[in-house]
Amino acid sequence: MDEPVLSAYQLADLADNDTAPIDDPDDNVARASINPRQGPGDTDDKPGNATTEQGSDDYLAIISGLLSRSIYYPVAARRSGTEGSVVAGFVVDESGVVKSIEVTSTSGSSVLDGAALRIIERVSPLPPPPGGELSVELPLTFSLKGP
Repeated sequence: MDEPVLSAYQLADLADNDTAPIDDPDDNVARASINPRQGPGDTDDKPGNATTEQGSDDYLAIISGLLSRSIYYPVAARRSGTEGSVVAGFVVDESGVVKSIEVTSTSGSSVLDGAALRIIERVSPLPPPPGGELSVELPLTFSLKGP
């Protein structure tokens, strides 16, 4: 089956609007959400684990809130009906700078995976984490279904 061919106008529209917020009035059913969870090694009581550090649950809530304000549903993914969940891992250093951002579990869509990484990059620097450097894993879910 042939891939659809986009006109120059359509390509420019995609490039200009790829970071449209999810509350775009033209698409009120697209949803992207963040669900904080434990960091890598979540069953261990090691320093740096997002769920075992003192105050880390509050810190994860802060991170989730900041990311929620920056989250968007990529226009190209909305138009193609692409949905999925991306798990992104990253390190927040002692000064709050986000480092080592990576997809630890792919959505199966490079568009959604890339959007998840850009969303996290945009919020750096974060407030400094309690207890110093912290490893975090966050699932970001992109869904075209209503809440």
